[in-house]
Amino acid sequence: MRLYERGSGVLSTHVSIDDVIEKLAALSDGHRPQLVGEPLLLGEMAGFASKIALINLKWPTERLDLPSRVVLKVPTMISHIEGLEQMKKEGKIEGEAVDLNALQDTESLYKKVHNVEMDFYTRIQNMEKRDLSLLKFYGGRLFDEENSSKGFLLLEYRENLIQLSCCDFIDEPTFLQILRNFAALHSIQKFYSEEEQKIKSRGYLSEIYKPMLVSDMTLKLMEILKNFTKDEELVEKVRKEVERMTTEEEIAALDSTSEKLGMKRVPVHGDGWQCNMLFRQNSEEIVQLDALIDFQTLHYGNAGAELAKAFCSLLDKGHMTEVREKYLQIYYGFLEDEVQGEMPFSLEQLRESCRRFLPLLAYLSACQKAALVDVQLQKKEPHLRESFREQVLNNVRTLLHFCTDPSFSSF
Repeated sequence: MRLYERGSGVLSTHVSIDDVIEKLAALSDGHRPQLVGEPLLLGEMAGFASKIALINLKWPTERLDLPSRVVLKVPTMISHIEGLEQMKKEGKIEGEAVDLNALQDTESLYKKVHNVEMDFYTRIQNMEKRDLSLLKFYGGRLFDEENSSKGFLLLEYRENLIQLSCCDFIDEPTFLQILRNFAALHSIQKFYSEEEQKIKSRGYLSEIYKPMLVSDMTLKLMEILKNFTKDEELVEKVRKEVERMTTEEEIAALDSTSEKLGMKRVPVHGDGWQCNMLFRQNSEEIVQLDALIDFQTLHYGNAGAELAKAFCSLLDKGHMTEVREKYLQIYYGFLEDEVQGEMPFSLEQLRESCRRFLPLLAYLSACQKAALVDVQLQKKEPHLRESFREQVLNNVRTLLHFCTDPSFSSF
């Protein structure tokens, strides 16, 4: 059974309800909960690299600390394939939507990053969380030699949450909450042993973003950008610049930024954008951060890269010098509060590392927004769709111009 093949389990994955119940029984000294109703898919686009299900439970005990509802997260490539097939159907990409050889190569990455997230939640349960907003973790199953197709996580379910799309922008109060969470995560110096830190010091671009940087995917992304922006001249400039930025030498140079600048690597989320965060509205209908999620790309890496990703993804004009300088200083103050000792890097080192990562991450953020904007448009009220699309288009064009000319500000 392969992760890119449909299964007979929950939401067409290979994980069965019995697998889930068996794991949950460990929370209650072997008492097995009963499933109430059928598992429900959470979110149309939730989990592009996984299927997310809501599981309702009834326990044969009156203990109040046991969850009546849990979130089941199952790594699968089905959503990824469905997304590519839909883009092919809409004429956004040419040629074959799915390459079997590429799927087989990517499957091992899906398993690896699932195990990374399992390890994170297992370790963080026994640590002081500071200002880190997380869901409760109820267990799961790793991929290993004996289990090649049934990895999963069980997490807390919270009601009335909002998951923003990559095309929705964050206001300042919420962005400050996100920066404080990043600072809390980056300050955990003893999350891994020194030997483990060496193993966890992954190449941010060469590993995590490798699927988006290979030549075949780059061609597909350029098609998506051309179809969305209707600006072939701009996209051609981007293509040439991306070709230059994604040589093995350039990627290796960016991935060694911490060492080149003399910065300590810190635990970073690795994919801090809207789709990996949960929000809720308060009584005044102000959107606030509720939890960071999806820690598959957690690694020891560069904090400047983490913030560059956030600036390009979460803010409308986050790439602009005056905007990012303001938030870099605020973040650094949060980090000083958390560390309360020797800092892992200086503000100047942080500033320079962020500057180096920005152009390529601006391109990748633009690709994500252009690829998903049509799906998000359908969720908007009809009278808001035109203005929403125009806002996203201007943001994508700005990011692409910035990618080719870092002195570019915005339209």
